[in-house]
Amino acid sequence: MLFPSLANISRGRHHSKTRKETASGDDKRTMEGLDWVLSGYRCGGSAMGRELVVCAAGDFCPQPRTGRSAAQELFAGVDGILRQADLRTINVEAPLTTRKRPIVKSGPHLTAPPNVADLLQGRFEIALLANNHVLDHGPRAVLDTIEALHRRGLRTVGAGKDHRQATRPLTLMAKGFSIALLNACEHEFGVAGRHSAGGAGLRPFDMIRQIIALRTKHDVVLVFTHGGNEMNPLPSPRVVAMNRAFAEAGASAVVNTHPHVPQAVEMWKGTPIVYSLGNFVFDSRVVDLDDRDLLWWVGMPVLMKFREVNGTIKASMTPVFTRLDPASGRLETVRGRARVQLARWLREVSQVLKGEQLLQEYFDAWTAVHGAAYYGTMKHHAANVAARQGRQEYAGFRNLWTCEAHNELIRTFAEMRLDGRLKAAEARLPTLRRWMRGESAVPPGAKR
Repeated sequence: MLFPSLANISRGRHHSKTRKETASGDDKRTMEGLDWVLSGYRCGGSAMGRELVVCAAGDFCPQPRTGRSAAQELFAGVDGILRQADLRTINVEAPLTTRKRPIVKSGPHLTAPPNVADLLQGRFEIALLANNHVLDHGPRAVLDTIEALHRRGLRTVGAGKDHRQATRPLTLMAKGFSIALLNACEHEFGVAGRHSAGGAGLRPFDMIRQIIALRTKHDVVLVFTHGGNEMNPLPSPRVVAMNRAFAEAGASAVVNTHPHVPQAVEMWKGTPIVYSLGNFVFDSRVVDLDDRDLLWWVGMPVLMKFREVNGTIKASMTPVFTRLDPASGRLETVRGRARVQLARWLREVSQVLKGEQLLQEYFDAWTAVHGAAYYGTMKHHAANVAARQGRQEYAGFRNLWTCEAHNELIRTFAEMRLDGRLKAAEARLPTLRRWMRGESAVPPGAKR
């Protein structure tokens, strides 16, 4: 293993550095800005019993530039974060295969060579595979991906040779904890069939039953989902309700990926919920970006700490900001004023989760901007489907209805049109647009 467990790290030296950093200048203000999230957690804190730290990293999709990097060059700027964890997870967002057999779908077809898994070897223990790109080059490519990761010593969850295998939880022991992981994605083009390989489809009722059963057998149950609205810094009301239901069913933590930007976080009845980790390594070669998409390059790995106190396992979390440098293609830890700004931003977007009506208003604002385009796309596909244009049009049309995030937006837009809410929704747009750029919507020094 490249990184030893925390038990093998010199605690005095490592944690004295942590205390020194958090007590100085911008770093101190950053940590103070996140106190409401941390619930007292510091990496150097003592525990009364067993203790486990899990680091969850976001989307990993190295394109030729980053894929050719040496691991030491790519990860040198974030190795200090990864070393603090006993168990590290990452969402592998592209099939690792030499097969170029794109399936019929809407959206880009991603891929990376199998040796890209070398970058993860020794730095991550678990690869999450339930996502909308794992099936981009067919069922055989899914199995290639699993094999490539297993050869490098990574365990996988969220994909398999069929639906039954894909939805199977991953169980393991770490630091004396019995751990179970679930991983599922929304129904775009990555989902396994009854007899074909792919990712685990997001079925909330089935997952709640799984969580309840797993909680009786395991100390820690981690739930990872993949879905939501891309580039939106806030989760939708549906996603919030679903993730809170997972927490109430017994999940020890709930973590989401897919939006490509970090999103709000919360502690819900003692359970950490991270609504989006953002991109970890996702080069822009496959998408069109402009100066409004600065958060594309920002990741938010989260350190989640589980410790036993008087026979009860308590959870806490620390979000950490990273950045993939667009010029060099290397990861770095965000520091100084930039980290202070992002901490302020995270606090603001997370406050929205405290009000059900406020959350709906911001989703209405998002829908007001994007809803008309969705309806235009729907009409285009519907016309071509009616004219029997071919499988590609059926794929695009189907995706608008089967993908939970797309469906929620279309339904909300229709309701807003019928209720006359479109104009009123625009009131939240100025703030939402600032948050989309990673900016605080509250002037420094102003009362929050």
